[in-house]
Amino acid sequence: MTSTLASSDPLTIDPSRVSVSFLPADGTAPLHVLANGEPEIVDEARASEVIGQPEITIEIDLGIGEESATYWTCDLSHVGLHVSLLFKR
Repeated sequence: MTSTLASSDPLTIDPSRVSVSFLPADGTAPLHVLANGEPEIVDEARASEVIGQPEITIEIDLGIGEESATYWTCDLSHVGLHVSLLFKR
C-alpha cells in the first residue's frame, strides 16, 4: 500500500510492521489484536468485555514514525451499524 505525505514523499506501509489494539476507557489492559502484522490470540470473553464498553480507543500503529491522528466515530454496535446501513440505501 502506498500513500503520499503532504511533502509529496512516497510512503510505503509494510503490513509486517502494523499493530492494532483496543484500549478500554476504564484503564484496564489493552486488547492487542494484531502485533507486527501477525494476529494475536484473543480471549473472546475479554474481547466482548472491551468491545461492549461505551467508549474505546482503537490504536493503529503503522510502524513508520511518531506522527499521530485522531478520528472520532460513534455507535459501532450491531444496532448502530444496521441503522447506518438503512440510511445508505
